[in-house]
Amino acid sequence: MKSALRTLLLSAPNVTDLVGDGVYITAVASRPSYPYLLLTQTSADEWETLTDNGGTRRVEFDIDAKARTAGEAERLIRRVRQFLRNYTGPAGPESVQAVEISGEASDHEPPTDGREFGVFVDTIDVAITYSPADE
Repeated sequence: MKSALRTLLLSAPNVTDLVGDGVYITAVASRPSYPYLLLTQTSADEWETLTDNGGTRRVEFDIDAKARTAGEAERLIRRVRQFLRNYTGPAGPESVQAVEISGEASDHEPPTDGREFGVFVDTIDVAITYSPADE
């Protein structure tokens, strides 16, 4: 689902207007362009039912919007939230049944690795319920 979520976010023009192809899974390039999104999977569960042999899965992510200014990080995470809220349908090969956004936080990371500026981070907690593609 990590790659499927990345693909889904890259299909949203008002997200890519800000990040281009800067949607990363778990880790970023050594010197990424700002702003960008970082997807971190925090948990996953699977259920099987009598009528659904493939099971239904629920996966949780932290989605971090990282930017040079607080306003840019807030604008990016707002666009992600608006796009994902109540989304159902395809995400790459997966079929999304529900998206729940359960929390939000803001932070500032001080300069590291010789950067001249800190990074503003807005994070949302997202749970996605989906049916996996046939393997």
